[in-house]
Amino acid sequence: MADASHDQLASVVRQHAGQLAAALMRVTGDFATAKDLVQDAVLAALQHWPAGGSRTGCPATTSWPHG
Repeated sequence: MADASHDQLASVVRQHAGQLAAALMRVTGDFATAKDLVQDAVLAALQHWPAGGSRTGCPATTSWPHG
């Protein structure tokens, strides 16, 4: 993964992972499941961004909740 993509993903995770996990906790009722779902989203971004690069409209960035 390119350093720029890694930095972008790390920034998105730092900014939104807690909020996303809390929302998923409310939906699933299970903290472990919520954490797993957040990790799955990060893994999907790690797999996608090296091939396609991060860009506006990428599901990995647009799927995060915005407050």
